[in-house]
Amino acid sequence: MVRHGSVAERYRGRCYGRSDVELGDEGRRQTQDLAERLSALPITHLFHSGLSRARELADQIAGLTGLAPLAAVELQELDFGDWELWTWDEIHAAAPDALDRLLREPATFSPPGGETAFALCERVLGWYRRLPPHGLIVAIAHGGSIAALRGTLAGWPASEWAGLIPRAADVIEVTEQVTVADSGRSVPQAGMNEPDTTAALLTTRVGHQFGQLVLCKGCCCGRTAGGFPEVPVERIKAVWKAEKLNRAIQLTISGCLGPCDVANVAVVITRHGIDWFGGLAGEAMYDLLVDWARACQAAGSLLPVPRELLAKRVDRFVDSIA
Repeated sequence: MVRHGSVAERYRGRCYGRSDVELGDEGRRQTQDLAERLSALPITHLFHSGLSRARELADQIAGLTGLAPLAAVELQELDFGDWELWTWDEIHAAAPDALDRLLREPATFSPPGGETAFALCERVLGWYRRLPPHGLIVAIAHGGSIAALRGTLAGWPASEWAGLIPRAADVIEVTEQVTVADSGRSVPQAGMNEPDTTAALLTTRVGHQFGQLVLCKGCCCGRTAGGFPEVPVERIKAVWKAEKLNRAIQLTISGCLGPCDVANVAVVITRHGIDWFGGLAGEAMYDLLVDWARACQAAGSLLPVPRELLAKRVDRFVDSIA
């Protein structure tokens, strides 16, 4: 994964998201240098986001290698809607906590006319899971889309994705996960331009989690005082810890995920996609998820979620609002 070069100086300090802004002089120098370096690699597939600041690098690599670049709009930056091309100061003045809420409430908060962090994640992950299983794939994308993919593959909560945003013209190698000693956390490996600050802490043990289960315990889910069924969080956490189920399926207890009209909500994230479930009433429903994690651990592979849960799937997002 490659982040495009630096944009023109007049866009510095502005939120340009999915706007098609051009590279600056420094960005064009970075692009030429990257094209020469990357074209020396045995690239088999070449993608770009379709925006000119990413397409320019793909076109230069294509000219040096003969590869046919493919546009993948799923790789584009977060859609900031009405805030596109505003200054960050203007956004902060209009909505002081907006940027924090984007990552703190990834399923429900979006800029006016824009998209949520989870919507960004779903489209990037959709592109990723359609990639061929073999070959050296180079994709020129954007800070937010790269961070969302890295964070999801590593099982990090959205609130920490900002720390995974690469610098302009950085190259990030997306391979297997590694586990940091003492913390048990998995992080994406450092890329060509990225200082490997965790190298001294790495063990030889490679993480092989098959997915992540996110349980909502927010404004509605589990609030029995409001008439909603209980979410047996403490019991599930105890089972996960006692049986070491995190080795197979990472468990995350989240704040509000929405949609509140189908509380209680659970989300299953794997390399094959993101599945939303709602209306999980009673411990038996949650036990199905626990048993699924146990089965994945016992089989040593990712298994389908129980058929009994399919009736609880939620069609979470739409392409347009009439």
